[in-house]
Amino acid sequence: MSEYGGSLHGVALRFTAEMSGFKGELKKYTSVFFDKLAKELLGGRDEVFGRAELNKLLIKIEGFVNELIEELSDKVIVTALKHMQLLLGEVKDVRKLDEVSEELFRSVRDPAERYKAMQRIRELEAVVEELEKEIREHGTRLRELLAKDEKYRVLATLDEAGGGSYSELSEKLGFSKAKLIKYIKELEEAGLVEVERSKSPHFVRVKSVPWRLSIDKNSG
Repeated sequence: MSEYGGSLHGVALRFTAEMSGFKGELKKYTSVFFDKLAKELLGGRDEVFGRAELNKLLIKIEGFVNELIEELSDKVIVTALKHMQLLLGEVKDVRKLDEVSEELFRSVRDPAERYKAMQRIRELEAVVEELEKEIREHGTRLRELLAKDEKYRVLATLDEAGGGSYSELSEKLGFSKAKLIKYIKELEEAGLVEVERSKSPHFVRVKSVPWRLSIDKNSG
């Protein structure tokens, strides 16, 4: 059984987490509605010269609506938990049902937020994994396509080998040195390779390739 298994406490936790998400969506809709209303009445909340009182009133009403959403959402959850406990026979003394339901709700409220957050993280990780897979597949197809062009065959060979001298590349590709130098120069100008000319023979290494992209999970 998982951390939040099939017990009533686990069911309560998952239900509270889902309702928390629903509550968040309602607040988003509320915010969108009042933003649109402010735009209609005031021309936007940044253009309220001479209409400050009306803007304050809208903000106050929006806050009141959000408080209602919060309060009603909690009541819905507690009521649902009450019926769950009643139907499952978890509470023997019906007179204590309200008290026990409130206590159960308080016990799962904070863990439910963490559970919802972890659930969202797992969903995002799955999306990122799928995107990375699509990028890899696209990169493979693009590389195969570009490798039909002689210049990009040079780049693909460099990418596989991690670099090489003109002589090594000429031998691997079967190109004349003059043709190879021409392609290396074009790739260098495009910022795809760099040539280390301080050594003899000159060494060419890849800077970037158009068929390989990556998602930085630590950005933003």
